[in-house]
Amino acid sequence: MVPTTLAAPQGITVSPRGPVSEAVLFRLTSSGHGGMTDHLILARQAALRTHDIVTDDDLQVALFFLYASAYGSLEQLSAELEWDPALIQTRRALEEVFERELRCRVATPKLPSPRAEEVA
Repeated sequence: MVPTTLAAPQGITVSPRGPVSEAVLFRLTSSGHGGMTDHLILARQAALRTHDIVTDDDLQVALFFLYASAYGSLEQLSAELEWDPALIQTRRALEEVFERELRCRVATPKLPSPRAEEVA
């Protein structure tokens, strides 16, 4: 059974907001065998369908759960799964789309030349 909410140390509760975050949470809080284990396929499909990944609650909460697992932020998440290859693939699939969108929205400064006097 997938938990409906997770409590963070600051008293904040976080709930899945759709099929991707629900599948990710299921994998992070259970054996992940059977049921909702195709988080990578769901993430890729949702990333293609979303109108705006920056404001897509399901995809952002899925990323939050994946980052919380990596940083040990939520004790309810299985620490052994931090380096799970399928979860890393899911995180990368979402990050690629999210980063691409952020780069479209935020101007990046010109990089300095690699000479010591310009970067030091």
